[in-house]
Amino acid sequence: MTFRDVAVKNFKFNFRRYFAYFLCSSFSIMVLFMYSTLLFNNELAKKLINNPIYDMMKVALIVIGTFSFFFISYAHSSFMKSRNREFGLFLTLGMTKKDINKVIKVENSFIILISLIFGLIAGTIFSKLFFMVVTKILQLKGINYILNYNSYALSIGLFLLIYIIVLFLTKIYTNKIEIIELLKNSRKAEINKLNHPIVGLLGMASVVASFILLHLTLTGVIFKNQLSIITVYIFMCLVGLYLCISQFGSLIIHFSRKRKSGYYKNIISITEINHKFNQYKKVLYVVSILSGAAIFFIGLTFSFYISTNDFIKDRYPYDIMYVETSMENKLSDGELNVILNNKNTSLEESKTVDFVQMELYKKNNTGEYELFTRKITIYSEKEVNKLLFKKIDVEKGHAITSKQNEEVNPWYEENEVINIQDSKNHKTYKFDFQKEIYGSLVNYDANSRYDTIFGIILDDDDYNNLLKDNEICKFHLLNFKDWKNTENICTSLMSKLKKSNGVSEGDNLWKPNSTGEFKDLEPLKPVSKLMMYERALEQYGFYLFVMCFIGSLFFLSSGVVLYFKIYTDLEDTKIRYKKLFKIGITDSEMKKVISKELKPIFFLPVILGSSLGIGYIAVLFVNFALYKKLLVDSMIVVLLYLLLQTIFYFITRKKYFSEVID
Repeated sequence: MTFRDVAVKNFKFNFRRYFAYFLCSSFSIMVLFMYSTLLFNNELAKKLINNPIYDMMKVALIVIGTFSFFFISYAHSSFMKSRNREFGLFLTLGMTKKDINKVIKVENSFIILISLIFGLIAGTIFSKLFFMVVTKILQLKGINYILNYNSYALSIGLFLLIYIIVLFLTKIYTNKIEIIELLKNSRKAEINKLNHPIVGLLGMASVVASFILLHLTLTGVIFKNQLSIITVYIFMCLVGLYLCISQFGSLIIHFSRKRKSGYYKNIISITEINHKFNQYKKVLYVVSILSGAAIFFIGLTFSFYISTNDFIKDRYPYDIMYVETSMENKLSDGELNVILNNKNTSLEESKTVDFVQMELYKKNNTGEYELFTRKITIYSEKEVNKLLFKKIDVEKGHAITSKQNEEVNPWYEENEVINIQDSKNHKTYKFDFQKEIYGSLVNYDANSRYDTIFGIILDDDDYNNLLKDNEICKFHLLNFKDWKNTENICTSLMSKLKKSNGVSEGDNLWKPNSTGEFKDLEPLKPVSKLMMYERALEQYGFYLFVMCFIGSLFFLSSGVVLYFKIYTDLEDTKIRYKKLFKIGITDSEMKKVISKELKPIFFLPVILGSSLGIGYIAVLFVNFALYKKLLVDSMIVVLLYLLLQTIFYFITRKKYFSEVID
């Protein structure tokens, strides 16, 4: 019998295991190819070259490539370990380790080739549908679907690299194997060296402590401005999670023994759970992490997407806003009224708020004053009271600070001095901190050179004292009856402002100044709530699609990893349950034991992973404007995941019954 004959016979005998390995490999190649056709489309790249969405696409491709590597590696590793008894028998019959390596190479070469062919064919078929969905979400028109040879090269190259690494690791594994160990491994229960409930409780304490410390660090209570310490907390969380899972069986036994009647009544189920968790702890640990990552990313983007309307209204209280300076964006009342006289919607509110800009100096960790990130916006008490429902009163010589979002720690502390400086004459003004208010005074504008997130409000007399050396600017704030019908108004306003700045219609919003240099007026573009809403929908829609796509891979891989482990251990499970039949256990009792054994294996990783995902969302986004809604929306994703896992549990349990009992 030749090596090829041995490989063929092995393939027939292990067909179901090979088929699972084949599906994992083919699926990974298909997903990688589908996504790479999107990234390597030149027309799409040109459209999104300066868009953060394109950067997100690159990051997603790296994540998918990494996922493919670990997913295929794990599937191959699990497949090899499930054949320990078979390799032990080969060695007993006289085959050498070198011979086994040859058999493995023949088998794997065949399965890798078939997986590559089927994966690329499936990817080619479904990639066009995938492309159409993405361009529809991004509302991109005039972009053609193109099959790029780079997609094939990337998929084949990465898969062959994985294949080479897998064969290398397999060779290391087979060189270390011994006959006795291989034959004993299939019958030997894995022993947990740290088998004590106290270790499990310490693991729980480590996870809880990591979240508490992370919250205290992010809020500046401890390790202020030392965010690198967060990696330590993540490590604490991961170690604690592993201890919780590895000691779950011992915790069940420990607490069950306190109720003697219940313990002896369910002794078979309890000992089987302990055995399974000792055997499956690494798999369940991986599944928990995958579940946590999926919940975090999908929950976050799902909440952002469905909260877009509320989020935009919170950050953009005015439908249209533009800044007027002493030289730029100047329109007469008549010109503005012509633009605002629109048949689609009528003007309901118009406000003009004066402000000046100055340099802000804040204390650093050493107690020295240093320049803030950019110039700060200074308002007068009178001007801000135009914007607020509840009026404020600023004491002379004091200042009220304004921030868009409320945070645990205020921007300034009590009795702290606010130090601002005139950028032209470098004259310094000092004010005592009075209090802090929260909310959007004007529209958020990340591109503006005028700070719309932070602001300082002064007494009218103090403010007027600043006007001697600083340019007065104005926020023009407009609200309409229906903000979703303001597209034409915004377009007309943009055109009129370009004309007033001496810019032709086809140019960007800039113009040459008197020295012949170019003066960038892009930050002076009007900020439209409708424009920001459409842009947010586009970005969050794509982020949601990508995160759901990656999260689905995590969900699917977690289910496959779990199913693969249960499936490859099925033969050993049959042997164990045959022994129970010999001592008189019935079919109905056997089904109860199996159900009790499978429930914690399927649902504990989901519960732990979901808790981690929701926990990190709760800690990291505590200052988010729509914090409560964010948590509620994320819980919807958790419930959906629990539903899918429940369906998967019943399908697997039915399969288990048919294989083990029937």
